[in-house]
Amino acid sequence: MEQLLQHVFGLLGRLSEVESSVRLLQLVSVIAEAAGERLQPHLGALAAALPQVWQASTKHASGGNADTGALARLHSALMAVITHLIGKLRHSAMANEQVQAVMYPLISYATNLSNPEAEVLIEEALKCWGVALAVEPTVAPQLVGLLPNMSNLLRRGKDNSAVFQILEAYLLLQAGQALQPYGEVISAALTNAITIVSQAVVASCGGQQQQQQGLAAAAAAGQNPNPQNPKPQHPGVSLA
Repeated sequence: MEQLLQHVFGLLGRLSEVESSVRLLQLVSVIAEAAGERLQPHLGALAAALPQVWQASTKHASGGNADTGALARLHSALMAVITHLIGKLRHSAMANEQVQAVMYPLISYATNLSNPEAEVLIEEALKCWGVALAVEPTVAPQLVGLLPNMSNLLRRGKDNSAVFQILEAYLLLQAGQALQPYGEVISAALTNAITIVSQAVVASCGGQQQQQQGLAAAAAAGQNPNPQNPKPQHPGVSLA
């Protein structure tokens, strides 16, 4: 397997087309998912190749004719590889400096709403962020450094379900103090979420109440409240 990975990453370094790099990264992601813990002996080879892919993507992004869609797919594929590595190899992957050198800036880039790719990368980035929190007993300083992006995501309000899960992980890992500067934003987002749920519940109950009132009114008027099941017609009894 190590030879296969070396050939794949060696080829990555020579590719100039972004789409070809995406395909190879997707292949690595499938290998990582299938191999699981058996990937441990090959972590060094994988991790050593990640920075060159990140640097190549940064170089593509700085080019004047960069294709935003293609770069988004490249960053997404790279993030998927890192997510699989951490999910399968847990602390050993998180502790690897080369993995860290790519993961933290990549999550930061993907959750920065000022980047044109952020809209399509946020879901994958939040998944990677959540996995990074799940495998360690404490919150790394680099993950605390990502919280300003989290605050902006809460203000936007589109991904709050996933964001709340990540905030819960910070609290469970005794990192609540790091969240204090963002207390007002978190409170506003929670209040908004509760309001939306309450309105949905009220609307649902109101609809059911209207239906029940309609059935009661129909019954009082001697009408069949369920027209799909008409009342049975009883034939008259002949006395002849």
